[in-house]
Amino acid sequence: MRIHYLLLALFSFDLHVSGQEVNITFDEKDYGSVSAYDYWTGSPLSERQLDRLAEVTDNPFSDARNSGGKVLSFRRSHHGSHLCGAKITLIEPLGLTPKTGYLHVMVHKPLSGKMALIGLGKRKGWDSQDENTMQFIKSSVRDIPAGQWEDAVFEVYGNDMAELHSIVITADTKSCIASDEDYMAYFDNIVIDDNPEPRFSSAPYAVDIDADMKRNIKTESLCFTAGNGNSQKISLENIREAYCDKTASAAYPLRIGDEYKTSLVHDEKDNMHVCLYMDRNDNGMFDDGELISSHNLSDCGSFMIPADTKPGIYRMRCKIDAKSSTGNSLYNPSHTNAGVIIDFLVNIHSDQVRLDVASRMCDVSAEDGSPLPASILFGKDFRFRVDMDSDYTLTGLEIKHGYRHDGSEYVNGNRQWKHDTIQPGKDGLLTIPAKYIDGDVSVTILFENK
Repeated sequence: MRIHYLLLALFSFDLHVSGQEVNITFDEKDYGSVSAYDYWTGSPLSERQLDRLAEVTDNPFSDARNSGGKVLSFRRSHHGSHLCGAKITLIEPLGLTPKTGYLHVMVHKPLSGKMALIGLGKRKGWDSQDENTMQFIKSSVRDIPAGQWEDAVFEVYGNDMAELHSIVITADTKSCIASDEDYMAYFDNIVIDDNPEPRFSSAPYAVDIDADMKRNIKTESLCFTAGNGNSQKISLENIREAYCDKTASAAYPLRIGDEYKTSLVHDEKDNMHVCLYMDRNDNGMFDDGELISSHNLSDCGSFMIPADTKPGIYRMRCKIDAKSSTGNSLYNPSHTNAGVIIDFLVNIHSDQVRLDVASRMCDVSAEDGSPLPASILFGKDFRFRVDMDSDYTLTGLEIKHGYRHDGSEYVNGNRQWKHDTIQPGKDGLLTIPAKYIDGDVSVTILFENK
C-alpha cells in the first residue's frame, strides 16, 4: 500500500529531546493520556474501535525484569496498518535537538521482529499547526524477541525548531500480521537518555543496529600477524552488511603471550577507528573492560593475549567505526557509509594441551612403546599405539576435542568442543590429525568382538 513507501522515506527523519526528562512508568499519572492510533487514513478501524485498543492495566507478566504494577496494554488489530500503535500523550511538550539520544521502552509481545516509534507534534510558534502532525518515524535498532520483557531502543534526534506532544509505539512494522487474530502487546518504563545499550537483553552479543543494512563501502579481510610471521586471515568476502557473523567458521588460533599486529582491507580509512573486544568472562556481552585494542584504521596497531588468559574458545568482535564508543552499536548506523561489526571465534591456546585416553580391552602406549604423555603439542599430529586383547578388534577412535569437556557444547552460541571419529591405522598405530588437536583431547577406543 502507499503508506509502506512513506514509512521507508520517513525513516531518515530523526529527533532528540532538549534535556527534559522522560520517565513514564504508568504506575502513576506520569503521562497525559493513552489511546490507539493508525496513520492510515483508510483504516477500517473507526475512532470508536481505536479507543478500545489501548489502556493502562495491571502488569500480566510481572517478573524480575519488570515488577511494575501497571503497564500500557495494546491490542494489535489485524485490521490496522503497520503504523497502528499505542499513543501516549506527554504531560508537557518536549523540545527536540540535533544531538543523538535514545528512547527505551520495555516491551512484552508474542511475535518477534522490529517495532516503530512515531513522533507527533508541531513546529514551535506555529499555533495553527495540528499537534498531531507526524514529525518522524523510527525503526527499533534491533529485532525484539518474543515472549518476555525486552528493552526496545530507538535512535532519536532532530530539528530544534520542533517539539513533541505525543509518541506512538507500534508492536510490529508488518503490513499484514501473520494471523487473522489480534494479539496483545504490553509497553512500560519509557525513558529517553544518551545510552544506546539496551537495559537488558536475552540475546547474547546483541547488536543495536540494523544488521542487514547495506553500506556503500565494503570490507575485504581482517588479519592478525604474530611476531614470528604466523598469521590468521579472516576472509570477509567484501561484505557490505553492517554486521557480519563469522562464528560458524572454525575458531582462529591465537597463542597466549603472543603479540599480534592487526591489519584490515577496508574501503574507508579517514576518521575511522578499529576496536577489538574479547569476551574473556564468557557472559554473552562485551563489557567495558573487554576492549583489547583501539586504533585509527590507517594504523590498526597490535594487541597481546595476556599470560593469565585461560585457554578456551572466546568470541571476539571487531568494530570499524567513526568513533570508539560501545561494542554493540555504531556511531551513525543509519548512514550508508557507516562502519561494520564483525564477530568471530578465537582459540586461545598454550603450547601443550591435555590428553586423556579411555581404554578398555586393550593396552595403549606412545608410538615408541613408552607410556602415553599427559599432554601433547597443540596443532600437531599425534601418533600412538593400541594393542587390543585377543578377543576384540579395534574399529576406530572417538575423539572429543576443544575445551570444557564437562560442560555444554555451546556457551552463548560459541562452540566449545566437537566429537569426531577416525578409522584405525595399520599395525595398531593410530594418528590423531592436527586439526583435532585444537584444545584438550579425550579419546575413547572403539572395538567389537571378533
